Amino acid sequence: MTHGRGFQHFTGWLDGFVVPNGVRVDFVDFGRRCDVYVVRGGRAVTVVADLAVRRALVEDGNGDGELMTLASALLARRIAVWPGSRAGAADESPLWAIAVLVPSARWVTIG
Repeated sequence: MTHGRGFQHFTGWLDGFVVPNGVRVDFVDFGRRCDVYVVRGGRAVTVVADLAVRRALVEDGNGDGELMTLASALLARRIAVWPGSRAGAADESPLWAIAVLVPSARWVTIG
């Protein structure tokens, strides 16, 4: 897990979270935005999430539902402890610019 901006970061929300054998999870926490990359063998799921609007972009070309379920569970835990404000967030979501660059990504609701 990587946390940006050099602040202390509480990770108790990860307690009891189990990553299956053979699966690698990279989680980058920018505060409002979190990136999750889940890999098993030749399959991968990339999720770029905006916690303020509870939306995410998903790139899962191989369609591995189990990996997406794992990424979703991780984001649901993170959003449950996110202290940020959701007021006015939809107009300033950082994901819209990313969506333009990755037209194959699909939108999902998180949390």
